[in-house]
Amino acid sequence: MEKQFRTPYGDRFFRLASDLLREARDASELAKAMTTYVDAADAEAGAGGEFQTACRSGCPHCCVLNVSVLLSEAVSIAVRLSEKRPADELARIVSRLDTHHRRVRWMENGERVRLRIGCPFLDARGDCTIHPYRPMACRGLTSLDPELCKAALDPFDPDAPGFIPMDIHRKIVMEDAYLAMAGAMAGRGMEPRCIELSAGVWTFLAAPHLCGLLLAGGRFPSSAWD
Repeated sequence: MEKQFRTPYGDRFFRLASDLLREARDASELAKAMTTYVDAADAEAGAGGEFQTACRSGCPHCCVLNVSVLLSEAVSIAVRLSEKRPADELARIVSRLDTHHRRVRWMENGERVRLRIGCPFLDARGDCTIHPYRPMACRGLTSLDPELCKAALDPFDPDAPGFIPMDIHRKIVMEDAYLAMAGAMAGRGMEPRCIELSAGVWTFLAAPHLCGLLLAGGRFPSSAWD
């Protein structure tokens, strides 16, 4: 696992993730552990302060791309939604996530871009409704120019630019944080596979008991990836 890290922070992330997971005994504690972990990774990724990134809530240009999350991230997002949303709204979210996952599960990024299929967590204005607890993959995509993002993801422009300037330091740090958490999960006996964002969050909202199975190192149902 350590050989996969591309930053000097990888070993530290792995130790932190292992310590946090060791103390997590239920869904709420796992969500708190993930918040602590992602906050630490975010702080490390932004420590250089060399670039002013353009990515923020309300800029949805890249939110048509597939996002893969660890099951621990999906649990954390599901817990936060359950804490903050009334039952009727939560039921609508579960339904929307299920519909979205069934629609995109065989699609590649190019098709999602062409069809303009946005993330199910975007609201009508294009704001990310889970921005404070968004996945590590989203945090690592940090453009320096929103207009170039918009142009590059225009499915009707054959001359769209193929390059988007990004904060590469942040991208690499967040990727190492992701890998370190996956390694720590595997070390604890937890399923380390990633899952598409809408499918993962839907899984733990629709079947909260599966978090107990995840923490216990049980065999996770393969149907979650179908």
